[in-house]
Amino acid sequence: MSESDPVACRPLPPELWAQICTHIDDFTLWVICRQVSPVLKAEAEREFVKTHLPNLRMKWHVKSWITFGEPFAELGFHGGEVEQKEFLGLSEDRQRVKFSAVIHCEGYSCNAQLKEDQERFYSNSKATMLKASRYSNLDFRFRFDEDIYASAADPIMAQTCRLGSYVNDLEIPSLEIDFHSGSFSFDWKAFLNDFYYDYYYVQRRLRDLSTSHEAPTLTYVERANNHLTKQFAGRTKLSLRSQDFGMNNFGSEEDALFLEAYVKRLKKSHQTVGKTLGYDDNSDVKIDRQTEEDIMSHIIVRRRAQNWAFFFEFMDRCGIEVDWLGPG
Repeated sequence: MSESDPVACRPLPPELWAQICTHIDDFTLWVICRQVSPVLKAEAEREFVKTHLPNLRMKWHVKSWITFGEPFAELGFHGGEVEQKEFLGLSEDRQRVKFSAVIHCEGYSCNAQLKEDQERFYSNSKATMLKASRYSNLDFRFRFDEDIYASAADPIMAQTCRLGSYVNDLEIPSLEIDFHSGSFSFDWKAFLNDFYYDYYYVQRRLRDLSTSHEAPTLTYVERANNHLTKQFAGRTKLSLRSQDFGMNNFGSEEDALFLEAYVKRLKKSHQTVGKTLGYDDNSDVKIDRQTEEDIMSHIIVRRRAQNWAFFFEFMDRCGIEVDWLGPG
């Protein structure tokens, strides 16, 4: 090879990419690394399943009312709660993830002695909980559409998903609940794409709005870590009473961008079922004032929940003892 010839760079073997992936955080691994190449995508997904996916925490609650008609009125379904417990692995085709769960259905009467009564209760409960979970984006105001939820009156859906330092609430794609085995499964890749979407959208918008193109836009985790490190470097103990250490308002300057991301997600879900979200459905982000206020209130609650989750994770990681009863 002459000096004028371009340098031939051999691709890294999968084994080396696999080792590199073990040092990458969950957001970068899923959102960035999977876009680089087919080889890196495969290794990133393999590492994600091994290291991060088992740490996913999910919980949702459905409040509703269903009656079976006489003589089974006492078997009415008032609501239900699903709390994820253990990671059980992937399906054979690796398209679905399965978790064990504690599944509680309110209204399950001790009068349901007959097996057929219990089966009927489970069937109706499952149908209602699946509808509420699959279409949760339609219920961001805690109101359901009568046409879609014809079998339930005024159901309410509350859901939280946390992975690493990120928190979101979103529809669970292809969700299936097994009441008998106490487990549920869903399309994990589609879920993760949606889970990180809001954060990726905001990071990209921050980069576009930045006046400096030299410094890279930091992720939420990097910014939150810097915020806390400045305050608590070298500390071993702190009092929490009457202090928020800036966590209630941290990241509030990005609320408007998260509103844009949230609205785009909601509009997509509404359009899927032929519904509208706001006054300007030709725009990705324009909505009516009341809808905007409803969503913004939700975003603020979600942001604060995420900030405090990261706060306690940071304290634990740095070995800082938190005194809840100390002076403010």
